[in-house]
Amino acid sequence: MRFLLMEVIISLKLCYRDRQAMFWSYLFPLMLLILFISTFGGGNPRAMSGILSGVICISIMTGTLFGIGIEITSAREEGILRRYQVTPLPKGAFVLGTIISRYVILMFSMLLLMGMANWLYRIEVKGDFGSLLLIFSFGTLTFSSIGFTIASIAKTAHSASAMANVVFMPLILLSGATIPRMFLPQWVQNIAGFLPATYLVDAFEEVIVFGGSIESVWTDLLVLFGFLCLATVLSIKFFRWD
Repeated sequence: MRFLLMEVIISLKLCYRDRQAMFWSYLFPLMLLILFISTFGGGNPRAMSGILSGVICISIMTGTLFGIGIEITSAREEGILRRYQVTPLPKGAFVLGTIISRYVILMFSMLLLMGMANWLYRIEVKGDFGSLLLIFSFGTLTFSSIGFTIASIAKTAHSASAMANVVFMPLILLSGATIPRMFLPQWVQNIAGFLPATYLVDAFEEVIVFGGSIESVWTDLLVLFGFLCLATVLSIKFFRWD
C-alpha cells in the first residue's frame, strides 16, 4: 500500500508540473466544450447536454490513450521503466498507481467541464451523481487498460502516438462523441456498435441528458467491462519494462 501511494503521488506531481499535460487534460476539453456548444448548441438545452456528454468522453479518451499510451512508451524508451524494474516497486503497484493518478486528473477534468457548462450555459445533469461516477469509473478504467495495451505493444513513442491516433479517431468520429450517430450511414452505425466509446457516450447521455440511472445503462457498463477485461489481459501479456 505504501508503494502504491508513493507511485500515485509521484505520478500526480509529474503530471501537474507538465504544462503540456495540463493543457490537454483541462484547457483543451474546455475549449472543445465552448467551441462545440457555440457552433452546434443553438440554444437547445438537450443538444448542449449531449455535447457535454461527448466532450467528457473525449477528455477520458485523450487522457488515457495518449496520456498513458505515449507517456509509458516514452518512459520505456528513455530507460526510466528499467530503473523501476530494479526497485522494490511491484509491477502491479506501478500499473495501478498510474491508473489511479490518471483517474484523479480526469475526475477533476469532468468536474471542471460540468461546472463551466452549468456556469456558462446553465446546463444541468438530470441524473444522479452516483450513476455518473460509476459510468466515469468504468470508462476511465476501460480506456486506461487500452492505453496500457498500446504502451505494451508499441516499441517507440512515435509508434505509440501513431497507434493511439489510429484508435482515437474512429472512436470520436463514429461513437457519437462529436457527430450524432443518427447522421451517419447505417453501415457506419453498425461498425460503431463494436466500439467501446459508443457505449460510454450512450451511458453518459442517458444520465446527463435524460436523467437515467444505473438500471438504464447496465448493458453499456457490461460491454465496457468486457472491453476492460480484454484490454487488461492483452496489457498484462505484452507489458515489459524494457
